Amino acid sequence: NITMALDLYEFDVGYFPAIMNELWEKPAQPLPGYKGPYLKRAIGADPWATPYAYTPLGGGKGYRLSSAGPDRQQGTKDDITAESLP
Repeated sequence: NITMALDLYEFDVGYFPAIMNELWEKPAQPLPGYKGPYLKRAIGADPWATPYAYTPLGGGKGYRLSSAGPDRQQGTKDDITAESLP
């Protein structure tokens, strides 16, 4: 669901959000093309109770979304990552 919300945001606005909060919080200033919110509520932790890591790439033309996985440590072999590269 998170990656689909990111893709819908990018489709409407033309770039991926700077922070994930933009998926469920309406922007303070009007944003051309914005048709959100794209998620009904804030994203909770991953299945291992660790926050997701989100990094926009290429000036908002891509992103990396990852879960630390079962060991709860980012940057290890069991991380689960979804990317849209610029």
